[in-house]
Amino acid sequence: MRILALGLVLAVSVPLLAEDPRPEPDPKDSIAALMKRAKRGDAEAQVSLGRAHANGQGVPKDKAEAVKWYRKAADQGNSYAQVQLGLMCKRGEGVARDYAEAIAWFRKAADRDGSHLQSYAQIELGYGYLFGRGVPKDAAEAVKWFRKAADQGDSNAQLQLGSMYANGLGVPKDDTEAVKWFRKAADEGDAQAQTELGSMYAFGLGVPKDDAEAYKWYLLAGAQGNEQARRGIDLIEKRLTPEQRAEGQRMAREFKPKESK
Repeated sequence: MRILALGLVLAVSVPLLAEDPRPEPDPKDSIAALMKRAKRGDAEAQVSLGRAHANGQGVPKDKAEAVKWYRKAADQGNSYAQVQLGLMCKRGEGVARDYAEAIAWFRKAADRDGSHLQSYAQIELGYGYLFGRGVPKDAAEAVKWFRKAADQGDSNAQLQLGSMYANGLGVPKDDTEAVKWFRKAADEGDAQAQTELGSMYAFGLGVPKDDAEAYKWYLLAGAQGNEQARRGIDLIEKRLTPEQRAEGQRMAREFKPKESK
């Protein structure tokens, strides 16, 4: 039995509007004031206007107007605007869907060293190559971009890279390497990675078979609502000894996620 992570990883992709670490614009910083700064070429003001129009904050929601302001900031090299514009092109929000243009903007952000959005853009490039959206389908190139983000400590990329090794996509199939990357993400608390790692232990893939260890990871992921993990719990509990059950529960209680980089 093998749990394939690819589709599930895509399902957890989150809009960057929810991830932006910057505070919301000061309410006293009115739309009119932002507009004045934006028209003078202030990229941060242009981004703020883009966010305002995308979310309907202080102005009617207007995705096309959001695209307009993100594009102005993106043309100045603002990485947040580049990623947001890439996402809107990818989804067809406020602009005709255009995977090739989306890839172009993700590539610009992916090449910006030190940007907090760099790894996100790299993952999007990986997905583009994996599914052939905006670029020729190329699993090896997808692995390259997932690895760049994984090496920066991005747990989503680590999960995806583990899946590529587990399924032999773009790299030779290697369960040991898959376990390595699943563990990195699982140790940071990623529920899907914990589920994948639990399955590797449950079936002895890349690691010695260990039902107590598998149970631990399934319990941790199941507590976060992962349905695959909950099914894994139901299956593995049928073969656990009382000692294994107690050991798995103890290890789950004592687990403390590592801080992501």
